[in-house]
Amino acid sequence: MNRFAILENDLEFSRNLLNDIMSNNNKVRLVRLAVKTEELEDKLEKLEKGDILIFNLDIPDENRLELLDKLKQTHRPLPYIIAYSKEIEHYQAMSQYKNYFYKGIQKPFDKKRIVEMVNQITYETCIHYYEKQVKQELHKFEMNIITKGYAYIVEAITFSLENENLLTDMTHGLYKMIAARHGVSVDNVKWSIEKAMKSVIRYTNSKIMNSYFYVVSGEKITPKMFITTIVENLKEKIEEEQYA
Repeated sequence: MNRFAILENDLEFSRNLLNDIMSNNNKVRLVRLAVKTEELEDKLEKLEKGDILIFNLDIPDENRLELLDKLKQTHRPLPYIIAYSKEIEHYQAMSQYKNYFYKGIQKPFDKKRIVEMVNQITYETCIHYYEKQVKQELHKFEMNIITKGYAYIVEAITFSLENENLLTDMTHGLYKMIAARHGVSVDNVKWSIEKAMKSVIRYTNSKIMNSYFYVVSGEKITPKMFITTIVENLKEKIEEEQYA
């Protein structure tokens, strides 16, 4: 879950922005709604990679530069910073920090732009987190990680963690999505995954396979069974970690 903070002296604006973000995204958690930099300082260490700071550069607060200095000193890598201002001079004053901004927005603007940015950030970080979890889970099986089949299986499980509906029709849903990403045919994706699966079944200890997929000796483990079971197991594991 991505944490975020808002630094905005217009409390009505920040509350409306908060409502828009929370109503459109269930993967974020507010850590602070601040009107002054000093109200945010104690929360800086809570913001890590993948977290978000939404920052009004026009706030009448001389310490706003010091806030960014502290952020630079305490974080590697930094959280995403979405900054906005109506004054070009403020962006120029912030030139030394430009590499730390995810996006700078010129006022006036529609709050929807920030909502869309937050959604994109959470999607990207979620996919990255899922991919890491998938690769760790696949270590349980004997797989050649340099093959296309392995890469496609990683993507298939990762995307299914984000959207389980893709598993309903793997050929026209999941495989089609992967094929489009790589500029190959659906048959190529399907064949590569099936080839990788044959290798997994051949070289992974049968006791590991049978116990993980709850199959009896000789029962065929299909790509759909393989991917679906790993998705279900990882969903449970991820939920346990989030509420631990």
